[in-house]
Amino acid sequence: MIWLKLQGKKSGGKKCRKRSKTEEVSENTKTCRFPDSSPYITGAEHTLQIMRQAPVVIFVVNEIAASFDKILTMDERVSEICNAQSIGAAIENMTLTATELGLGSLWICDTFFAQKELSEWLNGELYAALAVGYAEEKTCARPRKKPENTIEWRL
Repeated sequence: MIWLKLQGKKSGGKKCRKRSKTEEVSENTKTCRFPDSSPYITGAEHTLQIMRQAPVVIFVVNEIAASFDKILTMDERVSEICNAQSIGAAIENMTLTATELGLGSLWICDTFFAQKELSEWLNGELYAALAVGYAEEKTCARPRKKPENTIEWRL
């Protein structure tokens, strides 16, 4: 079963700011669970700031998922892949619906720095989080590549 847990938050109305290059993360944080992750810590901290400011954060959890560190049989791996694809489609539908309703959304995947703690709190494997709220600025659509430049047809 795939389920969502809502976490209501008050919006502080503050704009997210980018960290200056001179701001550093403490050495304790850099050496926590992922010793080679120090280049990505700043991004995860920025994500945490966004999650704190969002009025709603939807945690996407798979209660029947295998632990990320478990060695899987072929059947278990196929099941995990199918569940991950279903979860991705559900998140995409939520972001499209949010946009249609005039809301901003951010699909958050760099929650793995606190994977164990969040999964325990949510009673299932956390796959992603989705921050939803009214955007403080309007974003323009990104330029798209032509399908013939991205799709390879094999017959």
